Amino acid sequence: MSILQDYENQAKYLGQETIEAISAYIDFLEKNDKNLLYSDIIYKKKEWQKFVNWHETIYNKKHGKSSEGD
Repeated sequence: MSILQDYENQAKYLGQETIEAISAYIDFLEKNDKNLLYSDIIYKKKEWQKFVNWHETIYNKKHGKSSEGD
């Protein structure tokens, strides 16, 4: 399987909203002088958990969503 096919499968599994949130997370980190790759978030459990925590607190608040999903 090619890398592009792998990313396409991830997008199907995770959903476009999550993929966009990952991109926003990477931008957020870069603004804070931290570099992280998409693959680090997807394949490293510790980095995925950091993303999930950020998504539930920071990203959802900015986009008008609570962590409870209402």
